[in-house]
Amino acid sequence: MMEENIVKDIDENAFNDLIQSNRKLLVVEFYTRTCPVCKSMEPIFQNVAREMKDEATFIKIDASKNQSLAAFYGIMGVPTFKFFCGKEIMREFQGEMNHTILKNTIKDLIKHMSQCKTRSKVFEIDGYG
Repeated sequence: MMEENIVKDIDENAFNDLIQSNRKLLVVEFYTRTCPVCKSMEPIFQNVAREMKDEATFIKIDASKNQSLAAFYGIMGVPTFKFFCGKEIMREFQGEMNHTILKNTIKDLIKHMSQCKTRSKVFEIDGYG
């Protein structure tokens, strides 16, 4: 039995629609198909997405196919992970990270979603979830 691919690969138009309507933490991975680190992060990102699908929305955007969006968000290397509350970027990371760091970062940011929505920009990230 094949497991469902939880992380949707979307384009700029779908991203713009999603960022307007999404009510959960939005976890975005900017990647390219030729990036070896992106390939190694894929199972980690999928597993965290599967575990946290009820708490956050997970998507991937191919930076080489969506260059204007990647430029708008200042993507200089891949993979780059951006964590959005509405249209606001709460945090971002570039490069490889392990399952625990990714999951705990998401848990920390979910705790601070109400601060994001009230425009407070102070997010205490302790890394322990």
